[in-house]
Amino acid sequence: MKKIISAISITMLGFSFLIACGAESDTKEPVAAQEATTKTSDTKNETAIDAGVHVDWSAVTSPLWNQDIETKLRATLDAIIQKDAKKLNEEVMPDASGAFDYMLKDQYDFKSISDVREEDNKVLVKVDHDVLMAGSDSVQTGGYYYYFEKDGNGKWQLVTID
Repeated sequence: MKKIISAISITMLGFSFLIACGAESDTKEPVAAQEATTKTSDTKNETAIDAGVHVDWSAVTSPLWNQDIETKLRATLDAIIQKDAKKLNEEVMPDASGAFDYMLKDQYDFKSISDVREEDNKVLVKVDHDVLMAGSDSVQTGGYYYYFEKDGNGKWQLVTID
């Protein structure tokens, strides 16, 4: 009987040892995986942004693109960077005044014009950007369409940002 109890005890001890070793190897990540995780989390928590207008205006080649739209868009983007509500509201249609002041809370890096197209007698210009939103700890990549339309005097006006 002692032999049976000893055999069972040794067997149980062996299983316990194997289970303990197996559980330990499941929980440890390889060093390469740990380093990759660290690098990814650093990128997600990046809080620095190169705020400004860094658009290569000469790269825009659409036949819809013109000097009046460029001038209006440059002034709008500059106002957003400078957080100048008065200047921003001078650039938009009078009935849209104040509608885009929320953009002044965030930091933008305006990078490029990626699309210029016509839709319903409006010229839509997509400006790609990185943005660090107020209260956020990560930079997001995106873009907004700026809608331009001619007013009654034939001048291009910024009517909305979407």
